[in-house]
This record gives sequence, C-alpha cells and structure tokens, in this order.
Amino acid sequence: MAKMTIAQCKAAVFRLLNQYSIAGTVVPLSYNDQADDNNRMLDLINDAQMAIATTSRPIDEAFTFEVPKKNHNLPTEEIEQIMPDNFIYPLGIYFKPLEDEKKWRRLPDRTIDMDFYKWLSKKTLVVPDRPAGTWRIEYARYPQRYDSNTPENTELDNEPDTHAAIPYYVAAMIYIDENPYAYASLYNIWETKLTRLGYKPAHATSTQVFDVYGFDYFRGIW
Repeated sequence: MAKMTIAQCKAAVFRLLNQYSIAGTVVPLSYNDQADDNNRMLDLINDAQMAIATTSRPIDEAFTFEVPKKNHNLPTEEIEQIMPDNFIYPLGIYFKPLEDEKKWRRLPDRTIDMDFYKWLSKKTLVVPDRPAGTWRIEYARYPQRYDSNTPENTELDNEPDTHAAIPYYVAAMIYIDENPYAYASLYNIWETKLTRLGYKPAHATSTQVFDVYGFDYFRGIW
C-alpha cells in the first residue's frame, strides 16, 4: 500500500473543506483563503502524526550497541547507554553474544529476549559489561516533523493505514472557529478512525517458552 505524501494529504483536506475545485476545475491557492489554509496544514499534520504515534499506532524503530569483550577476571561493571532523541518507550530488549562468549558461557547461537537491564532514567539504559555482544532495543519513536523546507512529495510518517485519518483532523482544526458543525462532524470521524487504528485482527502469536530446555543460562552468571 502506497504512503500518502504531504501534497496528497493537503489535497484531501481541501476536498473535505469543499475548496478543492469549482465545477471540476482545481482552484489555485490564491482563491479565497486557500493560501492561508495551506500554510496552516503542516503544523496540523505534525499534530495528527504525533497523536497517532503516541496513542493508537506506535512507530517501531530499532537501536543497537555493542558491549566489547572484557577480561573475565575483572569484576562486573555497568554500562550506561543513552537512547536516541526520538525514543519514547521500549518495545523489546534483546541480546546476541559474541562467538567466543558463546563458547565460554555456553550461550545460545541466537538472539534472546533479555531481562538483565535497568532504566536509570527515561532514556538511559544500564546493562552489565559482560558477556560481550550486541544489544538490540526495539522501541516506539516520535514521528518526523515537517516544516516549510520539507518537499511536498515527502511521504507521511507511520504506516499507510494511519494516513487516511490525518486529513480529517487537519480539516476539523481549520473549521474549528468558522464552522462549529463541520468541525464537530470531521473531528468525530477523526476520533473514530484513531480508535480503530488500535484494533488488531486475530492472529497467531509466538512467545518464548522460558527454561523448558534448561536454557536459564543467564541467571547468576554476572
């Protein structure tokens, strides 16, 4: 499914405002308040994307960092890792040991769901400095923000099914002062679409069966 661009989103808003065309002919931005409404849209698109990403549909991102090999005779210490600026909250934290660490610790040859960590603050992750390997943090991120320098053919952020809701929010906010009835109607549609974005169809799930095969290898190794 193709993503909606900023230009396509603005055109959809003008159609909801009944300002897109007259007798089938697309009207220019100089017509009525077209230019003023157009100038307001980017901020409103940013607002809508933020609302979606922080409620109904988080945007998945991944961040990795390495824990280097350390002399096994040295005491265990903590490593602090600051998350990216667009980090909101974690979705999953995983670890894959280095090849020699697998042999030394008898660790698995796969990435595992890790629980040996703590949060020092909202964005500072603390992990042990052994065993060596790669930590992978999957997290929800903030959406991209657009400004007057952003090309009109830039695709909207998040998944394509979220984009259909955005024009209703933008149109509602433009109507909020001049047409309360149209505002209420459009905003109700926006909220309905926002709510439905959180619904997920039934699907098969897979979860880690912990320690069924005696793989509780990380307990007590630090």
